Amino acid sequence: MNELLTGFQTIFSGEYPRLLWQGLGLTLAVSLCALIVSVVIGTLLGIVRVFRVPVLGALGNAYVEVVRGIPLIVLLSVIYFGLPALGLTLEGFPAAVIALGLYSAAYTSEIVRGGLTSVPVGQVEAARSLGLTRPQAIRYVILPQAWRVALPALGNEFVSLILGSSLASAVTLSQSRWAIASAGTSQEPPTQITCGKAR
Repeated sequence: MNELLTGFQTIFSGEYPRLLWQGLGLTLAVSLCALIVSVVIGTLLGIVRVFRVPVLGALGNAYVEVVRGIPLIVLLSVIYFGLPALGLTLEGFPAAVIALGLYSAAYTSEIVRGGLTSVPVGQVEAARSLGLTRPQAIRYVILPQAWRVALPALGNEFVSLILGSSLASAVTLSQSRWAIASAGTSQEPPTQITCGKAR
């Protein structure tokens, strides 16, 4: 019991409280930015899937099925370590935002799709009878009603993003994790070791 109390005293003393607040801010920043990416892509995917846009609808279905079957840590590793092989190198923060956003977009598209299908078909017909084009009907009539249904589930998805952001600390934001772990010590970040075939 004394060891447990000592551990809590260590966490809330010295440099640790400041680092904990920095970690909280970084987590919320990554999650909010990823949510924006997720909502934009997920909304577009939901629209093309529900309204069966030629070609795009099939591509949207394929994207959702593939991404939902990939572990998040694999997607993080591919974006952070794989893109440099194609000549595109990203810092830890944008790599984490893109990976989390793309991953969450597959689930957000299902949320948006559920919201869109909850709107009665008569709403579209009524909008078209008033002279609105199909894109205008979707934007001004269908989407506002769909978002009202989808918001609670979208809140759950934001919580999932916060939980998923912890994986980013193991892949893309490893230097920040090391800085917190080595606070108050004189340790240096571990040197990256590259293994290769001997010549």
